Amino acid sequence: MTNQQILKKSITDFKKNGYTVFKSLLTKNEILKAKKEVQKISKIIKKKYKPPYVYLTKDSKIDTVHGLHKFFPKSILLKFAKKKIVKSFYKTLYKDNSKIWKLQIFAKPKNTGLAAPFHQDNYYWNTKNSKILSIWISLDRVTKKNGGVIYCDGSHKVGLLKHINSNSKGFSMIIPKTSVNKFKFKKSTPNLNPGDCLLHHSHVIHGSNKNISNMNRRGVSIRLFGKKTKFIKKKVEFYKNQLKNKTVRSFEKKLIESIT
Repeated sequence: MTNQQILKKSITDFKKNGYTVFKSLLTKNEILKAKKEVQKISKIIKKKYKPPYVYLTKDSKIDTVHGLHKFFPKSILLKFAKKKIVKSFYKTLYKDNSKIWKLQIFAKPKNTGLAAPFHQDNYYWNTKNSKILSIWISLDRVTKKNGGVIYCDGSHKVGLLKHINSNSKGFSMIIPKTSVNKFKFKKSTPNLNPGDCLLHHSHVIHGSNKNISNMNRRGVSIRLFGKKTKFIKKKVEFYKNQLKNKTVRSFEKKLIESIT
């Protein structure tokens, strides 16, 4: 298939299901570089471990790292979102040019990787028009067995559902299982090879199970937005105030000082 054919099919799948898959977004060399970058970042971050930026498994391995765009703005990981086919996808879908917004690592190590409860990204981000695209790049072989992303097909069409407070590490708000189950969505977990990429809508319901397998499930997540992306300022500020405290601000300062 040509890039144009891939793009057309991907847009169709995205509009239908709320997500799509780009096979082999990264080359073998880029995969190796990405793995080294994740390892380097993880070592630096772990020394200054503190939620809500970093969450560890019960055996003290890194599970999720958030807010990396603040501390590593020149990371090679961010360059993957600038690939031509990704930028073309965003522009075709939203009639706008894309900008990089957020960078996260979802390491989900073998045997102890944490579950991600069902949620919708835009509940945290509070955009008016949902014109944010999530890019999830796999660095390992990913299946349902080692905690691959579970999507509720077509759930981006029902709008934002009510979320409740959560005790799950890395997820402040989640959708109750009863709310998800009443819609009877078909649930799908795309199988991925290293270098494959998921693109998903900010309203699609998704999550993942624990990784109790003997295979790692490292993934890098990058978010894109555009000039036409509109945020609901009051809700954004309210959510930020819920998360902020002196410990977090102190951690930010110490981490930035240790890196620069």
